[in-house]
Amino acid sequence: MKNMKKNPKQNRESSLMRSPLILGLSMVLCIPVAYSHAKSSNIVNNESVQSILQGRTIKGQIIDENNEPLIGVSVTVKGANTIGTITDFDGNYTLDVPAGKNSLEISYIGYKTQEITIGKNTQLNIKMQPDTQTLDEVVVVGYGTVKREI
Repeated sequence: MKNMKKNPKQNRESSLMRSPLILGLSMVLCIPVAYSHAKSSNIVNNESVQSILQGRTIKGQIIDENNEPLIGVSVTVKGANTIGTITDFDGNYTLDVPAGKNSLEISYIGYKTQEITIGKNTQLNIKMQPDTQTLDEVVVVGYGTVKREI
């Protein structure tokens, strides 16, 4: 009786022939499922896109009581907490405000939170007022030892 050993080269060729076939079949089977899922789920709401497109861009600068620019001030659209920005190094900000929203909320640590009505303005420069009451509540405590060098 003959020895029934499989040839490794023949085994490799048959697996290479099967892999494109399996890949092609899996792609054909997955595409309709992915298409139907994308079609049924509303990833972007058309109404929200239209309101942003019909909105306007507000620009401005935020300064402190000494007319110095404030870096990192939070500027958000009131009633839409997911729409917001922070000021840059020069205290400047740019924000796209959707139609129907008419006020901004400005907040920064150590300053009073302000609500500003936009009106018909496209440029809003804001002066922040310090909140000394919250600064009085901060207490710094330090513990530790340091070896003195002579």
